[in-house]
Amino acid sequence: STQSTWDPGMPSESPPVLFAAAGAISCSLAHSFLVPVDVLKTMIQGAPGKYDGFGNAFYRLRKYMGVRMLAQGLGPTAAGYCLQGAVKFGCYEHLLQRDRRGATEPRGLAWPLRMCLYASVAEFLSCFVLCPFEALRIRVVLSPQSALTVLGTAKRMHVQEGWRGLYKGMSMLMLRQVPFTVVKFGLYELFASTLRRVVSAQKHHLSDHQRIQISLSCGVLAGACAAVVTHPADTLLTHIYHPKHTKDVALSVLKNSVSPHAQRSRLSSLFLGLWPRVALLSSVSALQFVLYDVCKVAFGMQPDAENPV
Repeated sequence: STQSTWDPGMPSESPPVLFAAAGAISCSLAHSFLVPVDVLKTMIQGAPGKYDGFGNAFYRLRKYMGVRMLAQGLGPTAAGYCLQGAVKFGCYEHLLQRDRRGATEPRGLAWPLRMCLYASVAEFLSCFVLCPFEALRIRVVLSPQSALTVLGTAKRMHVQEGWRGLYKGMSMLMLRQVPFTVVKFGLYELFASTLRRVVSAQKHHLSDHQRIQISLSCGVLAGACAAVVTHPADTLLTHIYHPKHTKDVALSVLKNSVSPHAQRSRLSSLFLGLWPRVALLSSVSALQFVLYDVCKVAFGMQPDAENPV
């Protein structure tokens, strides 16, 4: 007789392309909506000591460059995270489906670890499509005086550094993205599963409104925690793609910051723009989780306990 596989009451499997489409839409919209915050964060990181906090950066940007500067880098952000979301969500959901098909017993303690592993693999692969767009985003934000379009910026980088220049921050991007996903995803699952148990103990069925509330609150908390943990890598990535810096400059900043004799001010330089990034990623995470669930419903896929990476 054939061995029956464990079925935890999951919805029927959907084609990975639908998950990829939902991921592309949710990631692109969430990150694009918060581009102004990303611009201010990048400006603070790229010019240590120039801005006295988030408010001062906004004031000086509005006064000297105009409010339109807040949309700088919108194109690379929308395109980059559209591709990143498609690869990440499509790969992650495909791995989850394979895991479900092979499961023969209820989930144990290893289940959250497997989910984090799948999320890490998906994020690792998505970095290959995100990296060149992140390079262009940083470059156009930190060199607005060049008056170049995104395409013009890409051509200039090609002339100066070759196409490999778009990928020179790949290792640092992975050091930012993969740990961010693991921390965000792990904490989100912890927070969300706890809240679901509490709510389910009072009501047998979670309403759509309650699902959205849980997604928002847990997404904000998980995104904020993950932003703090991975911020030094984000700062170094900004230095790597700074139009006036080289990769050696970024490595020098890291070496000086973590040396035993480093001054406190040097160590704190790795956390420049932290609060704008916390605000950015906590909001992005919450929006992304909600938009992903909305897209899944629109595509005929019922949201389940395994929320997006």
